[in-house]
Amino acid sequence: MELRTAIEILEYHQEWRIGKRDDMIHEPKTITEALDRVLREVKKKLTWMDETITCPFCESINTVVICAESKCACDDCLNEFEV
Repeated sequence: MELRTAIEILEYHQEWRIGKRDDMIHEPKTITEALDRVLREVKKKLTWMDETITCPFCESINTVVICAESKCACDDCLNEFEV
């Protein structure tokens, strides 16, 4: 499944969930495939670090930090910082 198609399916499904659409047109299997495709793409862009990092802003010690490229985000204060 193309990434663009997966995003369109998920956007439509979200609109149906919040009441903007009347009909659920995609089968659960298709929605699962779309989620899998988008998650694969996101995982390519993010690195999950399972090491202890001290946030330079709030000095919180984080054990799970989400990083993209050379920037990370603190779980507690949500500030981004370089690593």
